[in-house]
Amino acid sequence: MSSDPFKIGFADFSPVHPLVPGSRTFTDMELAFFKKHLTTPAKIQTFLDALPMNQEIIDDVCLSPIDTLRQNHAHCIEGAMLAAYLLSLQGFRPMLMDLRSSVDDDDHNITLFQEDGRWGALSVTNHCVLRYMPPIFETTRQLAMAHVNEYMNSAGVHTLRCHSEPVHLAAAFGDDWHTARGDVYPLADLMDEVPHSDLVEEKHIVNLRDADPFVQASAVQLREWLVFFAFALHHCGGRREL
Repeated sequence: MSSDPFKIGFADFSPVHPLVPGSRTFTDMELAFFKKHLTTPAKIQTFLDALPMNQEIIDDVCLSPIDTLRQNHAHCIEGAMLAAYLLSLQGFRPMLMDLRSSVDDDDHNITLFQEDGRWGALSVTNHCVLRYMPPIFETTRQLAMAHVNEYMNSAGVHTLRCHSEPVHLAAAFGDDWHTARGDVYPLADLMDEVPHSDLVEEKHIVNLRDADPFVQASAVQLREWLVFFAFALHHCGGRREL
């Protein structure tokens, strides 16, 4: 059961097939809170920023929005899915886009939204960059391109290479996608499989300048949510890179 390592007084997480709706739904109190207080993309981003980072200390997971909320933490794709659901309650389409990096970094998923014909994005990250993007971009490609200079690994190397086509989660997985029980790896797999377009062509990579030490320290080496190293090393046998 993928949720077992993080069960701290939460509801039962019995194993089920991914993307099969469970019997649970968001409570009336939760829905009332979402609809009353999380009324704009900016307010939803503030809500996401308050969620502790899912450090995946024991094992890799990919939780649905309802399990992410129940366990009160999220990494990037979990936060992106939760944001998509919260946006859908306000009439937005639940849409994700994958940002693909080079082999020297991790991919990243963001939540798309559109206002007055312009695109913006919400995001969960443990760094101070790659978060809220205001709805000022004419195309999703423009929005993705705006990430290139901020997207870097801990060595300050700019690693963003491609972006995916937008994925409408309800169209791909049905109206109950947000209440799937346990891990939703088919959704994560789809984000990898949809067509991607280059942002930085191979011949232009040489023009990317590595970030200086000050930018590295502030942008990628500083973490908002710290790992409890003793706990992690105890459970991972000291092998997991943190």
